[in-house]
Amino acid sequence: QALFLDVPMTNAREYSEETARTIDAEIRALLSQAHDRVHTTLTGERDALETLANVLIEREVVDRDTLKRILDDRGTMPAPAQKAAAATPIAPAYPALLHG
Repeated sequence: QALFLDVPMTNAREYSEETARTIDAEIRALLSQAHDRVHTTLTGERDALETLANVLIEREVVDRDTLKRILDDRGTMPAPAQKAAAATPIAPAYPALLHG
């Protein structure tokens, strides 16, 4: 029984059990590294992500300039005076995205 991360293969295999175990180990290592990288990134950017979430809850939309300010300032809430400008969503600039 040839398995790659517990997904059965339907074709006859053309490699040894040892090769299958090596492939499984490599796939697990790649997934583990990717998981660690994502966890580190999300943890490191938590302030900016929380700020973005709060802005979206408050305004429902975030324009490009506001998003750029949040990311550039890494979590600093945009000033309330900019609230009206931030209420314009990016999507209308890209009508093809709205209508496929």
